[in-house]
Amino acid sequence: MSQAPAIVRHTSGDRPAAGEVRIAACQYGVTTDVEANLATAMRMIDLAATEKPDVIMTPEFVNHVSWYDDRDQAWERAITLDGPWITSVGAKAREHNVWILINGIVRRENGRLTGTNMMFNPQGELVAQSS
Repeated sequence: MSQAPAIVRHTSGDRPAAGEVRIAACQYGVTTDVEANLATAMRMIDLAATEKPDVIMTPEFVNHVSWYDDRDQAWERAITLDGPWITSVGAKAREHNVWILINGIVRRENGRLTGTNMMFNPQGELVAQSS
């Protein structure tokens, strides 16, 4: 069984026309290992950045597969807004001067968890969230 290539190009040229946006969509298997998922996301963002996109998107629930044994496990594995996921993705956005969109389970006030889209600007700032 052959493995799919890491990068599949669908383009009409090397540079987008005026007003067009180049988007790199990363697709890979997310696991139950949060640290391994972070390492994979960073590697895939680096790989996607070689194509010079304007925006890089990662898979849904980038930090952990979308099921958990219980609420405590979900809380433990959720992204914190001052934690390594936000810091690392922001650093990659700055490094590659690119917008990055991730989606993950995020810890909120009052013990809530939300599935959240998070957008980082090319300066590495988390500029938008949607739950």
